[in-house]
Amino acid sequence: MHRLPTRIKQLEMTYDLVDLTADQLLNLLGDEFKQWADGKRPSRTSKADA
Repeated sequence: MHRLPTRIKQLEMTYDLVDLTADQLLNLLGDEFKQWADGKRPSRTSKADA
């Protein structure tokens, strides 16, 4: 998830993000963040689980 701030900064160079709807922003974020739009969080496995 650490890439989100970088991606937002990239989009701010081209788009006025304040004027976008949530759906428009999610579409601009791309497939990398689609799992978050679907309400699914990426699974994280800890070393204790492995």
